[in-house]
Order: sequence, then structure tokens, then C-alpha cells
Amino acid sequence: MKLTKFEIIIIILILGLGALFLTKDNLSLDNVPKIESLRKNKDYKDKNDKNENENESDFDEGEIEVHIDGRVKNPGVYKIKKGTRLKDLIDEAGGLLDDAKTSNLNLARKLKDEEKITIKSYLDKDEEDSKININTASKDMLTSIPGVGSKMADKIIKYRQEHPFNTIEDLLNITGIGKKKFEEIKLYITTD
Repeated sequence: MKLTKFEIIIIILILGLGALFLTKDNLSLDNVPKIESLRKNKDYKDKNDKNENENESDFDEGEIEVHIDGRVKNPGVYKIKKGTRLKDLIDEAGGLLDDAKTSNLNLARKLKDEEKITIKSYLDKDEEDSKININTASKDMLTSIPGVGSKMADKIIKYRQEHPFNTIEDLLNITGIGKKKFEEIKLYITTD
């Protein structure tokens, strides 16, 4: 069987398109090495790089050291790239423990050299956050103190209107608050 010129041209076009289709992945720019990856290669030398015979320090100027402790799996001092964000340091430290409190952290912030980060537990009570100022607290706030009911809160408010509390011990001047009751509530209150 003899092929005509037209049939030969069609076969060549089909083979050419097929070859192009099969190799199109090899022609994409995704397979071209990026400059960044070349620079990371240990064999790559820039004309501005130091001479191989010169001593290089253990600490690169593009690196910082940050201390992370608290509720992470692997607390310690980490050498990281300048510009690293807190979320990346937490990942490098093995991640957070189940009780880690992150609501008070900016996970996107960039870290600084010699910084210390403490990841607290949501189970921990912050002294500042948990104490109630008996000079300014509302009745609802006072009744949230373990051992203080509605009547006791009213007595505290009435007393402070006439005699502002200078110290928490001034609560002992209120009828119904003895040493036992005071010991029960003193950890939860402040006058500041």
C-alpha cells in the first residue's frame, strides 16, 4: 500500500502533536530551577560570597535567637531566620500542647533577636485578669467571687460608699465577714 503525500503529512502532524502533548509537562516553566533554589544549593557561589578559606561564624547575620517556653512540646532557644513569624517558631518547637492559650498572642507577628515568648495555659489564672477590685466592682462582679452572695455584695457596696477600701483587710470591718470568710475570698480581690 502506497501512501500519498497528503496522508504522509497528516501522519507526521499527528505524530508531532502527540509527541508535543506527551512532553508538554517537560516544557512548562515549573521545571526550570528558580534562582532562590540555586542559591540554597551548597555548590552555588556568588561573586560576593566570602573566600572558602575565610572562617565563617556559626551565626549568620540573617538569623536570630529566640527563647520559647510554656505550653509548647519542645521549649528552648531556637536559631531562626530573621523575619520568622511566631506561628512558624511554634511549629519548629513541635507545636502547641492541648491546653495552650493563644487568644492573647499575635501569631502573625515577626520575632526579634533575644526575645522570650511564654505560651500560657488557658487553665492558668492571670493574677491581673482574675482579681476583682472591691472599690469599683459591680454587684454582679462581686457575686462572681466564690463565697460572696447577693446580700454580701450589697454590704460591700454600702460600706465602700462611706469608706473606700484602702486594703483588702478592710473587708473585716463589714458585719458578716469574719476571718474565715476573708481567707476564702482574699485570693480573688484587690483594692488597686
